[in-house]
Formats: sequence, C-alpha cells, structure tokens
Amino acid sequence: LRQDRIVLPGQMWYKREKTFSQRIAFRLGYGYMDESKKDLTVELLEKELRREQGKQRRRKRRRRALRVLLILVALALVFGLWWMQILRISGDSMAGTLCDGDIALGLKLPRYRDGDVVCFFYEDGLLVKRLIAQGGEWVELDESGYLFVNGARLREAYVTELAYGTCDVEFPITVPGGTCFLLGDNRPVSIDSRSTAVGCVDEEAITGRLLLRIWPLSRFGRIR
Repeated sequence: LRQDRIVLPGQMWYKREKTFSQRIAFRLGYGYMDESKKDLTVELLEKELRREQGKQRRRKRRRRALRVLLILVALALVFGLWWMQILRISGDSMAGTLCDGDIALGLKLPRYRDGDVVCFFYEDGLLVKRLIAQGGEWVELDESGYLFVNGARLREAYVTELAYGTCDVEFPITVPGGTCFLLGDNRPVSIDSRSTAVGCVDEEAITGRLLLRIWPLSRFGRIR
C-alpha cells in the first residue's frame, strides 16, 4: 500500500494504514490513539467523523459530475456532425440578440417555428437570422418598419430599432412554398429577405436553430 506521510503537530508522522480513530486522534493533536491514556471525547470523534463523511460525499459528487460532463462531451463529439452546431457570430445583423464575437449552440430540428433564430447556408458561408414567416404566409412591411404576417402586426420585443432597411422587394409578399422569410433583429443594417440578394430562403438550406449563447459566460443563456 502507498505510504503517504502527513506532517502533524509535534512533527510526528502517521500512515494511512492506521485505524480511523487513530487518524482522528492524531488530527486533533492527541498523537496516536491510546484509550488508556488519552481523554478524547465522543463528541469530538463524532464531529470529526461528520467532517470526514462530508468530504467523502463532496468527492463523490465531484466524481459523478465529472463523469456526466465527460459523457456529454463524448456524445457531442459523436453526434455533433449530425445535429449539433457551435457557431461564432460575425457581424452586427443580429445585434440586440447576438453580438459580434458571441458563440452559440445550435441544433438541427425536424421543424422550425416563426420566431426561431436559425442559421442557413448562403453562398459559401452561414448566416444567422430570425424566421418570420413560412411558405403560404404573406408578409407586409410598412415604411416605419412595422411588420405584419397574415394581417396581424408582430410584437417584436427583440428588435431595438424599427427600420424599413435595405429593401428592394415589393410588399406585401406571399412566401413561396418550401421557403422561409428571414430578417435580422438589427433592422437598419441587416441584409435579409427584404433584399433580392437573399430573398426567401429554401427550407433545406436551414441547418439549425440557435438555442444557447455559450460565450461570453457573462451573457450565457437561452436565445429568445
């Protein structure tokens, strides 16, 4: 067995093979336990026992948490190529929700809903926008920047500044089947489905929904 030695009061040594009561006695400054000579109370023994048990419970919890973390990392590595994405945000088109330099976690889902923040293939890269409407729905945007879907005005708490923005499509527009109408939350600067350069995006081009901001840690949380 390993012979770890610990320095205690009086520059004495003890080995881990000593009994539990002897270790407690030594820790409390009584030297090796000798029931005939030392007056170590039951109360002190129980106090030290509780402290030792508490340490053991904390060590077990830490080991369990580490195992869970390792399992999650392994699952992320195994399945990440199919349904998980980690993206670094570049640009300000989603400012207010996602800032330049943020890192977000995305998941590939079978279906997406209006209001989801999604990423999609565009030319040779990925863009991040908010899904506003899907195939068959019609969209209206007035000059003040107010947005209507199927005649109902959207209450967009995630938009800090309304704007008509860079727009060369004619409203109202009916979203073609199999496509989505996407807008950036930073309406004055975002280039999105209001522009024919992007237009309505094919559903198959969407690679996932962004769920969590994981960096910076000070802003860690769910993406709404």
